[in-house]
Amino acid sequence: MESIRPLRAFPVVAASDPDDVYRAAAKLMSRHRMHLPQRTTTMHARIQAAQLETSALLWFEYGTPTEIFSDPLEGYSTVHVPMAGHLEVEHDGDWHPVGTGTGAVFSEGSPVRMRWSGDLRLLVARIDQTALLERLGRFTRVDSRPLVFSPFLDRQGAGGAVTGAVIAASRAVESAGGSGPPPRMARAFDDALVDALLLGHGHSYTDDILAPVPLPSPRVVRTVVDHLEAHYAADLTAADLARVAGVSQRSLYDAFHRRFGVSPLRYLRDLRLDRARAALQSDPSATVASVAHAVGFPHPSRFAAAFRARFGEPPSRTSH
Repeated sequence: MESIRPLRAFPVVAASDPDDVYRAAAKLMSRHRMHLPQRTTTMHARIQAAQLETSALLWFEYGTPTEIFSDPLEGYSTVHVPMAGHLEVEHDGDWHPVGTGTGAVFSEGSPVRMRWSGDLRLLVARIDQTALLERLGRFTRVDSRPLVFSPFLDRQGAGGAVTGAVIAASRAVESAGGSGPPPRMARAFDDALVDALLLGHGHSYTDDILAPVPLPSPRVVRTVVDHLEAHYAADLTAADLARVAGVSQRSLYDAFHRRFGVSPLRYLRDLRLDRARAALQSDPSATVASVAHAVGFPHPSRFAAAFRARFGEPPSRTSH
């Protein structure tokens, strides 16, 4: 089984004492109860875990049949991918088998009831709920409905995109070594897992994502432009601007592209650069760093590069 055990560079515990195993698992997942067969006092368990930027990849093998009953998940959803053996998942009062050709998804806010076979080798992606909701807002408007995923994946069908992303991420993280992936790589894996789950698997917002997106009225775009003109130096995100507009990020992005040929954030960056150029031209005594900060660029070097790309000269020359 060594050939199918990823994350070997990220050990959490290798233990025979059930109490040690439980404590290690409880730190990684929600509070739960773990039941072993009668008179079972030892396990042959391994747990491994690699932290990404907001999500995590986990590996579990307990070496004995185990029942797990958890409180509702808090702050994350999970994808369970059996690499060997099988588990059973309780859903709507019935138990459903999940083997190596399938997978299971548990939504944030839902309790988890599972039965693991003794030979189960389980790869789990624990995906941050805030990241899921923020990404969902790029595709459609998020309302008061909870984000609830369909509970089962078919790895041979559309669900293969989800399980494939989990497996690929775990193998790539393993290749990065025990120090873990660098921040840029961790962020990319987070994005890949979130996008695969939101776009490759059914959930309570799937129909909204697939529905045609009506463009907001010109008045909505004007509202956002007015907001940018008044607050261009503020730390604004695409989600902030969508809330100002009262539409989804996807709708606002499409509207800005149709009206201006750029995204809302690119429009904001160009606006900041225009204001900076005007400030440098009107006040030759102003420093580049102070102007950059005043228009919302915290890093002068990035400001200088963006300024040169837009105007064909460094800001230091404009100020003279």
